[in-house]
Amino acid sequence: MDTERLIMLVHEQECLWNLNSENYHSRDLQRKAWKEIASEMKCTGDDLKKKMERFKRYLQKGV
Repeated sequence: MDTERLIMLVHEQECLWNLNSENYHSRDLQRKAWKEIASEMKCTGDDLKKKMERFKRYLQKGV
């Protein structure tokens, strides 16, 4: 899975990461955004979730 592409696609969906977005708390919009990203990446939502969890842990380690 292309991590850079995934980051770009997530960045385009502010409801997934921007705390100041009025749509940040909308679970429906977040689900829709993840489905769109999964379709674009040609993978499942579970695959995306695992990839993002690993990436988040990587960033938290300060690498």
